[in-house]
Amino acid sequence: MRLKDGFSVNTEEIANDVLVDFDTDGHVITIDIDFASKKLDLQTVEIVDFPIIVRS
Repeated sequence: MRLKDGFSVNTEEIANDVLVDFDTDGHVITIDIDFASKKLDLQTVEIVDFPIIVRS
């Protein structure tokens, strides 16, 4: 899921098969869920209680 335009400078795996891409300012620009179609019903996707990653 692309949340914001920009280029990824860092990627972190925040959970099994869940990757988050960050831009140069540390903002989340994409969330990638590997094998999402096998794990989720993609008719409706809702993000609840997404962990906030704070960078200093």
